[in-house]
Amino acid sequence: EADLQAVSGAIADHQNKLAQDRSALSRALEDDLQNVSGAVAEHQNRLVQDRSVLSKSLEDDLAKLAESRSSIDGLVAGQVEKLAEGRDILKRALEADLNTIQGAIVD
Repeated sequence: EADLQAVSGAIADHQNKLAQDRSALSRALEDDLQNVSGAVAEHQNRLVQDRSVLSKSLEDDLAKLAESRSSIDGLVAGQVEKLAEGRDILKRALEADLNTIQGAIVD
């Protein structure tokens, strides 16, 4: 019976040790989860800040692009106007030449 009590005591000791080890492991896992949660929150905050900076940069770039496009549109409109004026001058010159030729033929 002494052996049975010794075995029962050893089993009880092992159960207590297992319970303590489980508790220590549980605390370690909880600490790790808190660390991971903190790291994730930090990364989320950084992503939000970086996204904001990127958004501002894109808005600035779009504004510059709109300015450039407006400038280019103005230049193109000026060139189109000059071409139209040149065509008009050429048309009048050709009409004058045709009138001169017709006048020479009639005479």
